[in-house]
Amino acid sequence: MKIRCQPMPGRGAIGVAAIWLLGMMLAVNLTAQDTARQHAERGIDLAQSGNLPAAETELRRAVQLDPHNAEVLGNLGTVLAMEGKLEESTPILKEAARLNPQALVLRQYLAANLWQLHKPAEARTQLQIILKAQPQNTQAVFLLGMVSVDLKDYATSARLLASVPDLVRQHPQSVAALALSQYRAGEKAKARKTLGTLLEHADDARSAMLGARMASEAGDYEEALRLLEPAEAANPGIPGLAYNIALAEYHGGRYADCETKLLALANTRQDSSEAENLLGWCYEKQGKHAAAISALRQAMALGPNQESNYFDLGGILREARSLPAALSIATQGVERFPKSGRMWSLKGSVESGMSHYPDAIRSYSRARELEPSDAGALLGLGKGMEGHGSSAEAEKTFEEGARKFPRDARFDLEYAFLLLRRADAGDKTARPRAVEVLRKAAGIDPSSAEAHYQLGNLALDGGRPKEAFDEFEKASKLEPDASKIHFALARACRRLGQKDAAAREMAIFQKLKQQELSIVEAAPAGMGPQ
Repeated sequence: MKIRCQPMPGRGAIGVAAIWLLGMMLAVNLTAQDTARQHAERGIDLAQSGNLPAAETELRRAVQLDPHNAEVLGNLGTVLAMEGKLEESTPILKEAARLNPQALVLRQYLAANLWQLHKPAEARTQLQIILKAQPQNTQAVFLLGMVSVDLKDYATSARLLASVPDLVRQHPQSVAALALSQYRAGEKAKARKTLGTLLEHADDARSAMLGARMASEAGDYEEALRLLEPAEAANPGIPGLAYNIALAEYHGGRYADCETKLLALANTRQDSSEAENLLGWCYEKQGKHAAAISALRQAMALGPNQESNYFDLGGILREARSLPAALSIATQGVERFPKSGRMWSLKGSVESGMSHYPDAIRSYSRARELEPSDAGALLGLGKGMEGHGSSAEAEKTFEEGARKFPRDARFDLEYAFLLLRRADAGDKTARPRAVEVLRKAAGIDPSSAEAHYQLGNLALDGGRPKEAFDEFEKASKLEPDASKIHFALARACRRLGQKDAAAREMAIFQKLKQQELSIVEAAPAGMGPQ
């Protein structure tokens, strides 16, 4: 007798690929006592007819009468899995596999269960046993490839899934899994070719969006658009398509195209909080600060329970130096999301910007309680302490941060700034220590323009213009649009007697400074909540 399983619910985006595994034919040869056999046979018949609850009842009776029969246990475990009762099914299948280690098909069902229960390491163990005995078992190869994705063993998953193309092509989820693995393994061309199979079904908008998500996660926004645009043409008006195209355009730096797509989306009454939030960032990237703030306020109105709207709007207002408005949004954010560490950090950063240091210390302290692993909260706490005049406490905090986050150069930079301020106040031991700390910061993060800029200033003040020029030049390569660095380069060039170079650097400084001032003037400073 045989059970023909019905499809069971998958787990997540790629979990449905396991459906067919539990829909295979399970052969049984009942050898238990007659009564147990009768219950088992009735259970099999009921399962084949689709009456899974009644089949479960009969098979449970059979197991009670013959508890050491691996085939009966396997049938019960399979029926339970078909009903979605994976937690109950798994130990039964484990026992069946223990009683009959050679029953590899039971191990395969067990592996599918374990994968769907988010236990990929255990699933891999079962599949490796199967493939050692049956290296040509394509279904086990397929499932091990999917399991390897969850284990982030992308080289293995790419190799295994690519070896069973016919099985992979049956499910968009497995196509997407293979493409993701190939991207992560550095095989971009292969990933694009894999995703290209989704273009064969342009009318399947969901498959296109799934593939586009994989491409976007890998930073391949051109490929994401290649998948989405034909799907939109074939499925005009499908919810989500236009937004996903706009999202790919945004991440690809096509801000004007993204803006156009989102405005058209609003006209089709498909506006949403997510779309308005993205529109706000489109505006911000194009320097349209007032429009960005307006769009983010609309995003808040449409999605008052979405934390990102408060965080993004508050952050943009802070960067635009609209600090009272930013504080209002941050305060609303912590009231609505009191357990959000990042909202408390945002509030603390705005309060520090307004020199409300006691409030900032309280906000950052709360952020640290909620998110102990947030380096930014600890850094902000130290800066707030220094601003409040607690220099010794700030120093301890920066040193704690440097120990706790040894690869985060910001703690050494802030400690160096503290030391430089002490040096300016007359502490003769502080300046040499600052140089030491800045060099450490530059070693930790070679891309830190600020560390090189500060080292250049110290070298110039110490009468070493060539050393200063070298440091400023490093900083300029890292941040070519920072006006203060070009001003510093002009100073170093003059000290070196390079008048023409100094004039060029001063011209660059003046141009960049004017651009910075125009941005500040365009910002809606002081704009309060509407």
